[in-house]
Amino acid sequence: MSDDFVLQKISATKREKLGSIESRHIRRAGRIPAVVYGHGQEPAHLSVDEHDLQDLIKNRERVFEIDVDGKVEETMLRDLQWDTFGTQILHVDLMRINASE
Repeated sequence: MSDDFVLQKISATKREKLGSIESRHIRRAGRIPAVVYGHGQEPAHLSVDEHDLQDLIKNRERVFEIDVDGKVEETMLRDLQWDTFGTQILHVDLMRINASE
């Protein structure tokens, strides 16, 4: 990427508990369950702020940085899972990328 190109950044927190019940608790708190995977690393289970993610989607951002406890990674939006009516995001899959590839 060029030197003057700036990626959007959102922050995320690690999820210790997994499963559908915990995911519902996360959504009620205004966050979206997420997983980031790729580049030979173990998948990381996260949660991101719903409004931050909505802003990225509205701006049609597909590649952005994610900050997890001070560790910043470049990611690409891989998949969004919506509720039956298409009004609420239930889960997001992110893939790690390397801009030099």
